[in-house]
Amino acid sequence: MSASERARDRAKLGAAAHPPPGPSVGQAVSHESAEEHVTGRARYVDDLWPSMHGVVHAWPVMSPFAHARVISIDATEALAQPGVLAVLSGADVPGENDVGAVRRDEPLFPSVVSFHGHAVTWVVAETEDEARRGAAVVAVEYEELPAILSVEQAASPPGAS
Repeated sequence: MSASERARDRAKLGAAAHPPPGPSVGQAVSHESAEEHVTGRARYVDDLWPSMHGVVHAWPVMSPFAHARVISIDATEALAQPGVLAVLSGADVPGENDVGAVRRDEPLFPSVVSFHGHAVTWVVAETEDEARRGAAVVAVEYEELPAILSVEQAASPPGAS
């Protein structure tokens, strides 16, 4: 590589490391995919998966309680269903059981549910229908806890009510 080519490459790297300044406060900024969304050209997972080989489907098992402790999960019957490949739970997470980019956000597999419909485990199957059928037969035992219905209750220490 010649000296002039190296200088050109260094200049490109420098420009990439120092992009032009962004918009000023009060200046309108479009979302990166706004045009695709409003024109209908945006592609979503449901648009993409049919063209991919080997895709599996997951369906959540959701809590019927607004606030409860998960005592046990029995996936035996679900795993016996046709097409069901796995039932995922907190025991399958080797690291931190957290869905957020910020640590201590929300657990992927909660030991305490904090809203009605909170997913506690996920059934993975060859088709969406098989995953739904498997999720319907997962047995979850809960200890129902008092619902938190006010800001004051939510802000108070656990057990202070």
